[in-house]
Amino acid sequence: MMRLVFAYLPLALWAAGVLLVGGSDVRGVDLPAGWDKVAHFLAYGLGGALAAAAGRWSGRGWGWPGLTFVAVVAATDELRQARIPHRSGDPMDWVADVLGALAFFLVARGFLRRSAGAT
Repeated sequence: MMRLVFAYLPLALWAAGVLLVGGSDVRGVDLPAGWDKVAHFLAYGLGGALAAAAGRWSGRGWGWPGLTFVAVVAATDELRQARIPHRSGDPMDWVADVLGALAFFLVARGFLRRSAGAT
């Protein structure tokens, strides 16, 4: 049980940080058009990589439940931002979030699979 907790702790801390920042009423950084999607892709990419690592570290597969968790965090964050002044909930942000999470998840999963085979 403790192995499972420690495996998913980095993912849970990432989610807490994302929700804390996403729920703030502070105006975001002004980025050129479209670059906010890159920021979403990268931020949630980290979550995807952590989901793959959590699955590996827990010994319970390759982290698909963690990846689902990341997608739910993204949806929760976007829905909540729609109700916060100076913020907006954008469905395309959620798409960028999920694509980033999936891309990094698959890369991390491949890396972890190769490194496990090398030992």
